[in-house]
Amino acid sequence: MQPNSASIPQEVTIDRFTEFLIRYRWIFVVPVLLPLSTVFNLFWGFRNFYRRVLSAPERHGERVREIQERIQRWHARGRKGRLCTARPPWMSISTRMVRYKGPDNSIPVDLYDVLEIDTKSGIVRAEPRVKIGQLIDLLVP
Repeated sequence: MQPNSASIPQEVTIDRFTEFLIRYRWIFVVPVLLPLSTVFNLFWGFRNFYRRVLSAPERHGERVREIQERIQRWHARGRKGRLCTARPPWMSISTRMVRYKGPDNSIPVDLYDVLEIDTKSGIVRAEPRVKIGQLIDLLVP
């Protein structure tokens, strides 16, 4: 019985430049990517610590009212442009450049706090931009 052609591995040809990049990737990884990765991790660690220090779940209602007032002002000005969050483009999952965000239609949504943990009923109340890591840090202990 003949093996079908799908089960026979095909030989892949790689150009010399790609082969060089694969074989000597450490030249780029060690002096460039590792230091950048470390700086990035330090930055995010400091940012998360700073957010924890400024955490104020008791101000949740006040922050929601601020967002509501901004939306009402946008509506009163004639609803010009798409209503969107003021999240910077570099934080987006998409690679496209967003051109419709402006000061009139961008609403900062700084809601990063865990509001309540009810261990008896197993319910956590959290604001919409709470990260899973924040929840894990609070729930694991």
